Amino acid sequence: PYVSYGLLLAIGGVFAVGAQLANREGLLDAYLNHPMQPAVNDLLHRLGALRGADLVRGEWWRLLGCCFVHI
Repeated sequence: PYVSYGLLLAIGGVFAVGAQLANREGLLDAYLNHPMQPAVNDLLHRLGALRGADLVRGEWWRLLGCCFVHI
């Protein structure tokens, strides 16, 4: 159960950091309700979301980051 709790804590932490960044940029409503807007997609990408071109550029760490940043 400790691994599950740790994963839930990590996911909640990434969400909270994303919400804080979205609030700072005036995107909190879009972050919570309309995640497909381009500005929110860029924010999620900065948090670790994966795009196909990222792997081509060698950003392999996004394979792990996208497990915590998803919509």
